[in-house]
Amino acid sequence: MENATIFSTDQQELTRNSEDIILGVLNLTEVLVGVPGNSLVLIAVLLSRKLQTLSNAFIVNLAVADLITCLVIPVYFAGEWAKYYYPTLEPICQVALGITHTCVGCSMFTLAAIALNRFLLVLTPISTYRYIYRPWHLFCWIVALWSVPGMIALFPPMVFNTGKLGFDISAHTCVTLKDFPTSQQYEYTLVLGFYPVPLSVIIFCYSGILIKVVKHKRRLKKNNNQENSAVDKQRCIYFFFPILFRSSFQLESTRHKKLTLSPTEVRVTRNFFYVFCAYILLLTPYAICSFTTCAISSYVGPIAIANSVVNPFIYGFNHPIFREVFLSFFKCKGVPEPSWFWIFIKRIATR
Repeated sequence: MENATIFSTDQQELTRNSEDIILGVLNLTEVLVGVPGNSLVLIAVLLSRKLQTLSNAFIVNLAVADLITCLVIPVYFAGEWAKYYYPTLEPICQVALGITHTCVGCSMFTLAAIALNRFLLVLTPISTYRYIYRPWHLFCWIVALWSVPGMIALFPPMVFNTGKLGFDISAHTCVTLKDFPTSQQYEYTLVLGFYPVPLSVIIFCYSGILIKVVKHKRRLKKNNNQENSAVDKQRCIYFFFPILFRSSFQLESTRHKKLTLSPTEVRVTRNFFYVFCAYILLLTPYAICSFTTCAISSYVGPIAIANSVVNPFIYGFNHPIFREVFLSFFKCKGVPEPSWFWIFIKRIATR
């Protein structure tokens, strides 16, 4: 009897409802889609030297953050489908939420870093751009992209006792516990730290590019240069509606040096515009519902995490070189500019 009593206090039966089942299915779908998608991006970079460039370091960083996010989702799935509550769920949820918040924040800041990369590529001389993105500087960029969201996500609950992470019995999942006095302040910290800052950087960068293009267009009109004016109209169309733009272009610097974007770079920039649209559609609901009561408040978490699922399909599978490597990999053909790793695998496979 004593053992039975102790056992009963260690667990508590949970009652699932239709909402828990829907959330479980959503989380399971995100795992099944997000893990292979982000893994393929990393595998492609590993197999082809053509993708092992300094600018692709941001793509790799984004894929790593998104992959880790997707790998942690099963913890939420297990909580939503669990029949009993166990005290061990608390530390598990704390670790899972800390990792998720950090990785989602890193993903957001990486999108902002990508927008800044496009901004500097277009508006600065090529020598300046190459100096800013030297290997050592790029390493510092990556460290900052992980350190800043890590401090925003982990310092409040761990250092300042602001907010408490754990398993919510009523919600059947890992969340910021609402009954803790400072949990709302922690939610505000996450939203204000992760959402407006990267969004402001993205808007500023694309706006700066647009202003530069418009000024250049007016200058060309004064010179009555119809040919250059036609090319500049394409620039405006490109930065307003990247989906309509199909060709490469040139931008002249103040020192009369020309920076040329290849068709591949144009496609890459256009794809990141799609990533930005996904950022707005998937992350805005979480930001809004953190400050007000929403009918979909139970679903904003999985919706926000879905951003980590769609990113590789937008920038990876639409990228011409990535797509070429993917097709070569699945058809078991030689990848473009194979890396030592691909050569090593082929040697083992042919033995």
